[in-house]
Amino acid sequence: MFHTIPMSILLNVEDSHSLSILESLVVAYVFDVSLDKSELLVNFQYEHANRANFLTLGPRQELLDVIINVFACKLNNFENKFKGIWPTRCYLPTTFAQIILHGGRKLATATKMFTHIIKHMDEMNDCDKIYIPMHDTCPDHWYLCVINLHQRIIHILDSLPSIERDDMRTSSVRTVVEECAHFFNLNGHLKNLSSVPIERPTWVDVQANGWDCGVHVINHMRRSDFMDSSSTPSHWDSTAIIHKLAIELLLDDENSEKAIILDKVQNHAKIKRRRV
Repeated sequence: MFHTIPMSILLNVEDSHSLSILESLVVAYVFDVSLDKSELLVNFQYEHANRANFLTLGPRQELLDVIINVFACKLNNFENKFKGIWPTRCYLPTTFAQIILHGGRKLATATKMFTHIIKHMDEMNDCDKIYIPMHDTCPDHWYLCVINLHQRIIHILDSLPSIERDDMRTSSVRTVVEECAHFFNLNGHLKNLSSVPIERPTWVDVQANGWDCGVHVINHMRRSDFMDSSSTPSHWDSTAIIHKLAIELLLDDENSEKAIILDKVQNHAKIKRRRV
């Protein structure tokens, strides 16, 4: 049982006092660099992630789009439960904007790649917001575009604004939104796209280092209100947010690897206990 395992085996887990014992053990297992980096930890049918992908959440690491996509898939699974009950949200994978901006081909040729997203959008008759992760290849930076269909406004949530790059990022967002409207047949919601305002909320935190942009994007994907800063945390704790993310993904009921991973977490804890 998890409650029999001493907290001394959690030496590499920061902030363990704020986590349950099970959660702390999950974090210790996920981020143990001595374990197989190719081990599949999360499988949501359309998106999956291994340990190597999770390790990109660490300090001074370049966050792979895999983690953003897995989290987007998790959120879409959650929204599916409430279709027809209240306005829902849709989360696009990073590949959507990348194909438009850097792929050298039209979205129409990539329909098969987004079949599950198209199905999700078709079922969301009352979609309220569309979240689109964006990537600036120079200087390798993630930011988030949110289309608010009901309020007819576009938000850019950028944790590292740049005088040199802001105009380019705004232009990229406009291009992606236009393609999105055509691809998902949203023209009824977004007529006269050129007149739809693009705003950058002033409450968005500026990242304290050069590698947390992807974590900020994931954190913003949790938000539903972009006009009010009251739900913005007063203290940014990157480590705590990363641990929470790993726990959420691995323990999600839609993760087909969950039962297998929990068995491995217990065995990993027992091995650590013997070594203490």
